[in-house]
Amino acid sequence: MPINGTNSATGKVKNGRYELSTFRKGDGAPPGEYNVSISSWKVKPTMEARGISAIPERYFNPDKSGLTVTITDEGARAMDFALDGK
Repeated sequence: MPINGTNSATGKVKNGRYELSTFRKGDGAPPGEYNVSISSWKVKPTMEARGISAIPERYFNPDKSGLTVTITDEGARAMDFALDGK
């Protein structure tokens, strides 16, 4: 979630790798400051059931996760986050 009013970027982790997209697949994220949310499921939610989170649910909310990132004009780089299990 952008802090400075730019568009949000999303990505999906697959086999330990991810790629961010903003407007079209793989275009990355515009430079700026971002609050970060991460979600991971032991059991994915459905229309009938809430699901079971694999990580603390505070990480699902970009305003409560405590995670931030700065994207610069320099191009792609890894953005890895250590998550606290509590």
